[in-house]
Amino acid sequence: MSRKFFCLILITGATIMAADAQSNLYIQGTKTWNTTNTNWGSTAGSSGKIWKNDSIANLELSPVITLNGFDPFLYGINCTSTGSVTSAISERIYLAGTVSPVIDVTAGQTLTLNNILAGGRGFTKASAGDLILGNGNNRFINFTDGITINGGAIDFANSASIAAGALRSMPVNLGGNTLRYTGGTASNMRFGGLTGT
Repeated sequence: MSRKFFCLILITGATIMAADAQSNLYIQGTKTWNTTNTNWGSTAGSSGKIWKNDSIANLELSPVITLNGFDPFLYGINCTSTGSVTSAISERIYLAGTVSPVIDVTAGQTLTLNNILAGGRGFTKASAGDLILGNGNNRFINFTDGITINGGAIDFANSASIAAGALRSMPVNLGGNTLRYTGGTASNMRFGGLTGT
């Protein structure tokens, strides 16, 4: 005669956490991006959530984004609508995370970042749209991972951002794509390492 024993384990006071806290958040229209507004959503076209650092910022429906006195940490930026997206204030955007963030600008889209881009990760530019970097205080010298252009174009539109050797320690991989300097001259475009031409 065999006997079966069953053990019931009761766990109280426990919190189940997601394995990866990274999330995709969506914002549309003309919005102020801060730590209190509930204008972000978990799906396209939705809202009701506040910004969560170390998320992917999905910018849709050609918004004008105004950063309001705080520094978001980003895993990446994704622009999927057709038209133009502009960040309207010079707050810092920290490119954080365990890997270099991706700034993905789809074909027919122009993303203008007038923010200070800071952090040590650098970034990868993806898809066929244009990325315009408009702030003269971009801290490219801290981008230890450098910049990789996997599609489209990057335009350094502020001469101050490419002056005084600010780019000369930063590796750049063109990947056969376009790097422009509408805010400066060719003599200023001296990179730590330029590959993929």
